[in-house]
Amino acid sequence: MNHYKKIIDFSKKLIDTLDLDPTYVMLYGAKKDGVFDDIGLKRWILAYMYCYHAGITSTIASAPSVEEYWNRLRKADNEWHDRLFGSERRKGTRFLDGIEVMTKTFLNPEDAIDSLGEGTYSEISQKIGNWKHFGGWAQFKLADIMERVLEIPVKFSWDDLSHKAEDFEFVYPGKSIEEGGKELLSHLSEYKAPPRFERPLGISECETCICKFVSMCKRKYHIGKDIHEISEALNFELGFNPLAKKLRKYLPGN
Repeated sequence: MNHYKKIIDFSKKLIDTLDLDPTYVMLYGAKKDGVFDDIGLKRWILAYMYCYHAGITSTIASAPSVEEYWNRLRKADNEWHDRLFGSERRKGTRFLDGIEVMTKTFLNPEDAIDSLGEGTYSEISQKIGNWKHFGGWAQFKLADIMERVLEIPVKFSWDDLSHKAEDFEFVYPGKSIEEGGKELLSHLSEYKAPPRFERPLGISECETCICKFVSMCKRKYHIGKDIHEISEALNFELGFNPLAKKLRKYLPGN
């Protein structure tokens, strides 16, 4: 089946609605308005990479001390586990042993993010891959958040998308990842990359468009799904978590 026109229309709607990566939009808006300082934002992001649940992540990141932060992250694995990950394929992963390694390696949670530095995706993903339970999906996601939200220079190449070869072949059969990716981006040249909108769409945004389009074709995704799931996750914590309430304001559609 020829998906060429469908992927273009889908990608435009994805970007227009900000469901491309609504978490990035939420975090960057909160960062600009001073809801987070640098340490608080990095702690939120690290917890999110374990939990993939904006509400529980906000509870963890609101911890008054480093010790309590790690304790809440342990509690997420022990007591809140069934609510983690949403519909992501990481659902079911237990990460308690990984947390214990992390606490022995880094004095503070933000030190983990700081240790990654800047550079190519290949360099950074190799460092992330040394963390227990941080596989290919988590490596790409964290590097992308670093570049878009934390504004840390990370250089992606088309070769970094080899893990998505099957998805690209589904959309652009017979083309290489680079050929298919550049074909898609050529039709999206009027768009800028959320949440900062300071540059054209690039390799990482192309990866997200392709990934979500394939998920839609498999009836696992529809435009607006991520915004809805994040909203529900935040709502779960609104009654007793001031940070979740503040972040709700910056989620697209609010």
